[in-house]
Amino acid sequence: MSLSLHMLARRQGRSLQALLIEAFNDVLRKHGESPIGDQRSQAVSLASRY
Repeated sequence: MSLSLHMLARRQGRSLQALLIEAFNDVLRKHGESPIGDQRSQAVSLASRY
């Protein structure tokens, strides 16, 4: 599964973090919750931690 996610992110020219944030936001919206934030700023914030 991890390899598939990495490959999908790469094909889309996006980071894995951005792809995962999109997925989390979709689940949160589906259940009536607020999304976790702007994908771009969240991905930069997550990437800077590692």
